[in-house]
Amino acid sequence: MFNQRMRLLKLSKRFIRRSVHARATGHSQGQIVDAISIRERPAEIEDRAIPGHWEGDLLAGSKNTHIATLVERHSRFVILVKVPSKDTATVVAPLSRQVRKLPASLRRSLTWNRGLELASHKNFTVTTKVDVYFCDPQSPWHRGSNENTNGLLRRYFPKKTDSTRHGRYLSVAQRGLRMGCFNPSLEHGTFLQPKDFSDLRNSAFVGIPEWDAFADHVQTCALCGEI
Repeated sequence: MFNQRMRLLKLSKRFIRRSVHARATGHSQGQIVDAISIRERPAEIEDRAIPGHWEGDLLAGSKNTHIATLVERHSRFVILVKVPSKDTATVVAPLSRQVRKLPASLRRSLTWNRGLELASHKNFTVTTKVDVYFCDPQSPWHRGSNENTNGLLRRYFPKKTDSTRHGRYLSVAQRGLRMGCFNPSLEHGTFLQPKDFSDLRNSAFVGIPEWDAFADHVQTCALCGEI
């Protein structure tokens, strides 16, 4: 009886001990190491009043190609990042580079699904100073803005599309998704109202070259009657 208990104790210790592979990749047996649950996310994130809190996911294409999608919860501003595969190092590196382009005031938190592509979330946080929170398993409503954006993105990139071969369309899709980001009540592709243009100029994103260029583009298109 004693020997059986000792054998079970050794097995339990062996199970919880982290392997070198787990420490290196950030995950072990399908679990993300040291993942912080969405349930520990600060209350200020919930009401969307403060800019700088993001939701993210990975949209799969064919031939192991993927698009990382980021949506800012306050403005619904969209950032798309093309990644050639879903291993965590390949995803975290370009994602970090893109996020670091934002000012510190817009780099507060990121809520991600449970995908292992962000297993190296600690490296991401060290590089970007952005805290990462993970949704509960199979709970896409925890990042509802991002989930809706992914649905719209499928209009540009249907399933089984090789996203690496359509880089030009990625910028077109990003521009199209952003045209509704400053007025969430608008359906995708509806006509813009005058107050929407003032929202563009009063956004927390003003001063970011990418946002300013986008605002100029939207107003130019509106003056030309294209939107």
